[in-house]
Amino acid sequence: MRSNNNKNYSPIKKQFHTKDPKEKQINPLISGLAGTSIPVISTVLTLPFDLAKTRMLTTKNKKKLGVVESLQELSSQGNVKVYWTGLTPTLLALLVNWSVYFTSYEKVKQFLDSHTDHKTGLNFFSSMVSGALSVSIGNPFWVAKTRMQSESHLPFESREYQGTIQTIKKIYYEEGTSSLFSGIGSSILGLANIAIYFPLYEKIKQEIRKRKRAILKDLAKANPQISGFQEIMYQNIEEEEEEKKKLKCYELFLASAIAKTIASGFSYPNEVVRAKLQNQKSSKVHKNKNFFEMAKHIYENSGVSGFYTGFGANLLKVVPSNAISFTCYEFFSRYLHLKLN
Repeated sequence: MRSNNNKNYSPIKKQFHTKDPKEKQINPLISGLAGTSIPVISTVLTLPFDLAKTRMLTTKNKKKLGVVESLQELSSQGNVKVYWTGLTPTLLALLVNWSVYFTSYEKVKQFLDSHTDHKTGLNFFSSMVSGALSVSIGNPFWVAKTRMQSESHLPFESREYQGTIQTIKKIYYEEGTSSLFSGIGSSILGLANIAIYFPLYEKIKQEIRKRKRAILKDLAKANPQISGFQEIMYQNIEEEEEEKKKLKCYELFLASAIAKTIASGFSYPNEVVRAKLQNQKSSKVHKNKNFFEMAKHIYENSGVSGFYTGFGANLLKVVPSNAISFTCYEFFSRYLHLKLN
């Protein structure tokens, strides 16, 4: 009888095995490497939708473009590469953003931790400070991306902005440094998206874990004859790192997609204002609008709906892009952790 119990016990123990609690925590450098490597994949896959959104926001035609119309407009050029206009400045901006973010986040957090006893909101504030620093440094690339994509419907030889460096130089010499940092205030305000997204993402993952825990409990009740099952189950399901590893790929993707959709609904008006700010050209006789002037201009011309122009295209871009990035990040981070630690 004893050997039979052990026979049942072993495979279950193997299935719910918990690592030594003294195991090393994930190295921040590993998280940084994972975070800076993954966005390339999602950006390449979803950039055509980002291009459609930019065209919808920057077109000067009286007829409003939709997602399909924007993409069809580009197909007339007969060159599939046009759908990836602005890829280089986008990748450079992401590289700058994430490398600066992950480099500065831990430093800011350690500095604040050593100067205050108030732990509440420490991670959030560190994230916001690092985010503001990263988007500020990367802003010229985002401006270049917007300018290049706004002309994507034109034949290449007719465009003012034909390459990343050429675009940045042209803006700098003709409009000044201020134009390269246009929309930066809006970009920093856009960090509010993080404040909405991350709590939602973690909450949804927590709910998924609760449901899985409930299923395990039901399974334990339905199988009381299996010796040691409940003890092993309760010993392992409380371990946070093990709970994270139990989330499947589709569960992480779903959690990120839902959280990003909700966060985007709240923060998208800010993106509309930012795109229009970055696309306006400065001159001696033309004074650029600031954030509030541009927001007022949009409202007076298009009403509330004007703040959601291109929202469908934006969701087609940011939701799968974000979901792919975070899903790959979590799995890549685990892989690196196992290999490098």
